[in-house]
Amino acid sequence: MLDATEFGKAMAAIVKEATAPLLKRIEELEARQPERGPAGEPGAAGKDAEPIDVTEVVRELVRSPEIVPILALQAAEAVANHIESNPIRDGRDGKDGERGIAGERGEKGASGRDGLDVKDLFRADGGRLVAVLSDGTTKDLGEFVGKDGRDGKDGADGLGFDDCTVEVADGAAVLKFVRGSVTKAVSFPIPEFKHIGFWGPNMAAKAGDFTTHDGHLWLAKRATSETPSYQSGDWQLAARKGADGARGKDAKDPTPRDPVKIKGAGNE
Repeated sequence: MLDATEFGKAMAAIVKEATAPLLKRIEELEARQPERGPAGEPGAAGKDAEPIDVTEVVRELVRSPEIVPILALQAAEAVANHIESNPIRDGRDGKDGERGIAGERGEKGASGRDGLDVKDLFRADGGRLVAVLSDGTTKDLGEFVGKDGRDGKDGADGLGFDDCTVEVADGAAVLKFVRGSVTKAVSFPIPEFKHIGFWGPNMAAKAGDFTTHDGHLWLAKRATSETPSYQSGDWQLAARKGADGARGKDAKDPTPRDPVKIKGAGNE
């Protein structure tokens, strides 16, 4: 990085060295004693000078070979002194320039190829992750090995049957598990088996009800108003009716009677 102070000192030395002969010549001229010559004849009256522009005179003056070195020396010394008294520091960032005028619209570019989608990912041998693309090709995405997770915290002990009590009330059983401040309760209904009598028209049964129909005992598997039968999915046969017993003997005539035959079609 340019050291402005040293640069100013170097420039001052160069200018001083270049102007040394001129300054010496000026000193010699100033040291000479003027010699008075013989008086001359009076000259003609001079004309008034034309008006001049002082600015132009000064501009030409500072460009003269005799003045330039002196001004350069003074300027170099002034710059060096100023920089020495005011060290250069980083300036603040300048403001952004104004936005330029938009250029002409360019020609439309060629259409790009359709991109490929990732259809699937799988882990290959060696822990490498492979992507399956929509065109059927695969791309190796490099090694993909996850770090082992940290051990989880120990969970609280679960409740067991040693912590359980059973309560029965209002047709329901309640299993209550209690350990310290932890309490869990599970309730479920207790089936109530009830015989609702012989099945008849406009009757209905609840799940667990029994009824008698056609001599059989039926159990309702669900709430239903369907008549019990083997074809019904709402009923389960609980007890089949027994076979008819043997004909009893007449009290006055203990001799068994023969069956009564009824004549009809196909019977003699």
